[in-house]
Amino acid sequence: MINRKDVHEDLTSRLGASLAGVGLPAQAVYGYKKKDFQGQSPVVLCLSGGSNRPLMTARGSRAEFAFEIWLLALYSDRQGSYYEKDAEDTLDTCEYALAQVVDNFRGPQRSAAYAGASTIANLVIGGDTYMWEMVPVTILADG
Repeated sequence: MINRKDVHEDLTSRLGASLAGVGLPAQAVYGYKKKDFQGQSPVVLCLSGGSNRPLMTARGSRAEFAFEIWLLALYSDRQGSYYEKDAEDTLDTCEYALAQVVDNFRGPQRSAAYAGASTIANLVIGGDTYMWEMVPVTILADG
């Protein structure tokens, strides 16, 4: 039987390798919620969203794991600087990079797909306002 924690770590690692670093669209990827990014932008969070484990008697077990991928781009900071257009463009760039990770996450034992339309809103985190996009992702895993 497959452990959601292992799939979560795998997905977070793939997102980190493809989205965060020099020349990549995000500053950081976290596999958990943070209460303050201290002005980091953009930031990606990979959060567990639930599980479904239907019985598959002929093939063993299959799990369906839901994840919320949060894309966050600074909209305004504590000093009152605004980044409206930059935030919108940054979310678009990060979402495209995420789509590529999801598209390439295919194999005989695990595959990923968007699980519906994303949601966009503003969130205040640590005193800074971020544009926030939540992308639902589902991973099917045999184990």
